[in-house]
Amino acid sequence: MNSTRKYQFVIFIFILISVLFIYITSPKFKTKLSKYCASLPSFARPQSNECNMETCFNSKRCNISNFKAFVYPSAVWNRTKDNSILGKTYLTKNPEDACMYIFFWKPGSKLTDLQFWQENGSNHIIINLDINRKGPLHPGNALVAQPRFQYFTFRAGFDFILPLYNNNNSKDTWEILLPLFPLRRKYWISYLSGSQPKLDIFRKYQPLPTSLSEYLKRHNSSLLPITVSSECSPSDIWSCPKKKRLQILTNSTFTIIVMPHQLFKENDWNVFQIHLVEILQSGSVPVLIGDKNYLPLQDYINWKRVLVTFHWNMLTKFLPFLSSLVDMDILQFKQYGRHVMEVIFSSKKSLLAVILESMHQRQRVPAPCFDPYHPKILFTYQPKSNGNQSYDQPGHFRGGKHSLLDLRMPPEALSFINVERKPGKSWPPEKFTVVILTYRRQYILYKILNALHNLPFLDRVVIVWNDLFTPVNKTIIPELHVPVYVSILFLF
Repeated sequence: MNSTRKYQFVIFIFILISVLFIYITSPKFKTKLSKYCASLPSFARPQSNECNMETCFNSKRCNISNFKAFVYPSAVWNRTKDNSILGKTYLTKNPEDACMYIFFWKPGSKLTDLQFWQENGSNHIIINLDINRKGPLHPGNALVAQPRFQYFTFRAGFDFILPLYNNNNSKDTWEILLPLFPLRRKYWISYLSGSQPKLDIFRKYQPLPTSLSEYLKRHNSSLLPITVSSECSPSDIWSCPKKKRLQILTNSTFTIIVMPHQLFKENDWNVFQIHLVEILQSGSVPVLIGDKNYLPLQDYINWKRVLVTFHWNMLTKFLPFLSSLVDMDILQFKQYGRHVMEVIFSSKKSLLAVILESMHQRQRVPAPCFDPYHPKILFTYQPKSNGNQSYDQPGHFRGGKHSLLDLRMPPEALSFINVERKPGKSWPPEKFTVVILTYRRQYILYKILNALHNLPFLDRVVIVWNDLFTPVNKTIIPELHVPVYVSILFLF
């Protein structure tokens, strides 16, 4: 009897599976399924997360000799000024010769109206610098670079996470950066718990019935002081302004920062970006705690040299690890963090250059040599003819007779000059150039130039005028026996 029931049950299951298979493979079911998928909300875009450099970027447009980008006209990007900086290396004015197209996003923009968008926006880079402004929800095959994404729109390995950029900051980068020294400061570790997500998942991984704040307070000591502030938060500028936060960070050797548990959640992610930039600005070493680490420009910046990373389940071991770091290790973390702030996070031109260099790396194309120095010769003083008098050999110098050997110079400085005259050979033609960098020191500059007059073996004098806001005073430059070049140096 039992065997008969088992046989009937097996036959029933087989018939049911066969009916379901026939129904699923029927054309009517496929039509209903397509209609259902079309009625889904707009954020359900399975195609967007499948984008990568092989499927959504047309590398056939690009070649090694011409891997340049064209920037659409925008109020954010001054084509006349900014293109002159990156134009020779990365950008082109002719859109037909471009490999990539860059568009600075602004609210209300329609990507399909772009001139070279075509069907899906392939080889386009959409840049949004404002963390409080949402970027495009439907970028197609275009890359998106912005500080904050929505979780369902971020395409790992394809899109770029940008750092927090303050476009309204009128000060230069060096003016807002605080000193790196002393290496070991008043507090060994600081933790602004008010700036971290409210969900404390420390209990999730650790058997200890305590929170991260309580765990740090237990290990506080006079030798290794730890400060925990539960009131200070970058998101609440009224209870804890930026000046007060920077005061705590400036007195801290290490600062704990927690990766948001819910990635790209609006409030937590904004606080995380603000807190990360402030830690680097204050010269402290960030200690990142989290299970998923998504950092700005992480495929270009080696964040292992900037901060110390710990997973939640290894958190009980991070205090012994930090105590084992010597001064040289701390200095290297601080120096590379300062390099990131000064070179990469300083301006929108630097961010664009990093994005384009990252595109070179992704396509295995050698990055061009980028020279950030752009000297400009303002004017030149040519010496008046002094008859047959020559200053290419030791002679009258400052009204007296001095030999080259009488000058108080180290022997290695004269090693390249053959002092002795040899029969059949003229005086050696080796000369030297004096380069003077000056910034609002006009009287000292005048005294130095007077001291160089009639100096033997001097070929020319180059003055680098570093004061961009004060014109050069030509009256302070005396007439010398050699040409004097006055130049200004643009550094971006």
